[in-house]
Amino acid sequence: MERETIKHGAREDDDLARSVEGLVRGAPVEPRSEESRRAEDPGGDAELQAGLRPDVRSAGELDELDLEHRTELARLLTGLHYPASRQEIVALAERNGAGDELGERLRRLPGGRFDLLEAIWEALGGQPD
Repeated sequence: MERETIKHGAREDDDLARSVEGLVRGAPVEPRSEESRRAEDPGGDAELQAGLRPDVRSAGELDELDLEHRTELARLLTGLHYPASRQEIVALAERNGAGDELGERLRRLPGGRFDLLEAIWEALGGQPD
């Protein structure tokens, strides 16, 4: 077996490799033996509160109404084979029970083909996820 370094002896290389194995493989135990080298505990519920601000919406986050509308669109387009044209999208949505308002919005989609549900959603004016 070829050694990776000539700085240490073979035995010391093996010991060093074993000492960081938990870091490399993601072992569920703390790989550091000295307390000063262990990962710091975030303390209390800091993990739960980190980054949570109900008054600020993330760039790709949908609100409940948008999520409900996109879910309904996905339900109506279940079974659609992509890429799909506007005519195929409208026909399937109507067969699956799309309401008049959504049917009209789908008829106003730009021409061309849509590769994903997300592309249809964004063409309808939905916020990207």
